[in-house]
Amino acid sequence: MKHSPHGDRGLHAGGHDVANGYRALGHDVSLTRFHRTLSQMRDALAAGGFETLVHLSREPVDGEKDPQAFLIATLSPSRAAPA
Repeated sequence: MKHSPHGDRGLHAGGHDVANGYRALGHDVSLTRFHRTLSQMRDALAAGGFETLVHLSREPVDGEKDPQAFLIATLSPSRAAPA
């Protein structure tokens, strides 16, 4: 696996190229996966001025190796641009 060109900087550390399956089908794509926990993403978004509205997480199923999580965030009202 190819590591991220971003080195060890924060959330960019540990990226892995996962596009081989698409390239095998003739698609010239770049697809990098960054494995992060839900709490890491919430913290990073909060540090950037976002607040989490909702999140969903689950354990791996059907051969998956990692837990899955999704979240929806919005820019905190105090950080939003004036109307």
